[in-house]
Amino acid sequence: MKFKDRLFNGLDSSVQQNWLYQESILNVNTEYMYKVAIAQELTKGFYHHSGDDFTIELDQNKKRIPYAIVSEEVTLNKKFKKKTKSWKKDNKVDGRVDIFLSNDKSKDTFIIDVKDFEMSSSDLKKAIKRFVSMFEFYTKENTVRECALVFPTILDTSDWVIKYLRKSKLPNNLVVDFESKEVAINGESDEYAERYYANVLIIKRFSPANTVVSCAQYM
Repeated sequence: MKFKDRLFNGLDSSVQQNWLYQESILNVNTEYMYKVAIAQELTKGFYHHSGDDFTIELDQNKKRIPYAIVSEEVTLNKKFKKKTKSWKKDNKVDGRVDIFLSNDKSKDTFIIDVKDFEMSSSDLKKAIKRFVSMFEFYTKENTVRECALVFPTILDTSDWVIKYLRKSKLPNNLVVDFESKEVAINGESDEYAERYYANVLIIKRFSPANTVVSCAQYM
């Protein structure tokens, strides 16, 4: 199964569950519920990765990321230490990485940010800036394979997301894969069923730049 499919499955399972109990269970941190459900789904593995080889951390401190995404052979190098200080100084995106996934055998790493229904244009901008900075840090030994932004919406916001992506001017070695799925609550098929949109935006190292691989594909 693809990385993207695991993200969709984890988000949908948590949204469906929260939707059913939102009136009877109050003051729930839904965004954290999404993180846990997605992390649990990722333990099943994807691509060639076995779930048994993964270490998954929630709310990873951003200051630790430079050390976590570079291969072990480089971490003691003085040049790397200088670059780490420069990355911390230049990177203006605050906060934590919601889900940090690393393969203990291959050393591949994956970074996931999760947002709730009220994701803003500022959240989208910060996520893309953060992802680009992850790929740009110590390029030769960088272990990051894919960065993903996962979020649900009540309305179809595909045009808004795609419009922003085309303005972002990503580096030439990165490619965007964005997909949005219309999902019925409880899998109901009638036209009056409550629905929401599950969205996954992935940035990965590839070419050509500014390419939207899959846009607004619906179930």
